[in-house]
Amino acid sequence: MDLTQRAKIFSPFSAVRGSEEKAKEEESKLTRVMRRELSEEDIRQFNETICNVRKKMIVEIEYFLPDADGSGLGEYVKISGKVTEINPTFRFIKIVVAEEVNLAKPEHSIISFADMYKLRVLS
Repeated sequence: MDLTQRAKIFSPFSAVRGSEEKAKEEESKLTRVMRRELSEEDIRQFNETICNVRKKMIVEIEYFLPDADGSGLGEYVKISGKVTEINPTFRFIKIVVAEEVNLAKPEHSIISFADMYKLRVLS
């Protein structure tokens, strides 16, 4: 029996079940960070940019996504898409992610201004 056939026979059996998932979970914990504070200059620039954003514009947003455990840790996520709503009163922006724009029922992402780290207008 050659090695490739032998490997196929034993591949479904893991020496320690769940160890791969546990390792991925531990690795993701290492990549978690605290929320970054914006400088006064960054806040001014963000406010200037957000004032110029209108519906149907394509934007790229980097924002903080906190962990569900309430530890204060999370990760920074970058998405781009078309603005469907911007609400300065309640301080959020709603976008359709670029890959989902042409779907029959696209998913909307609602992002709070407070969670945004970077905002860039693409078109």
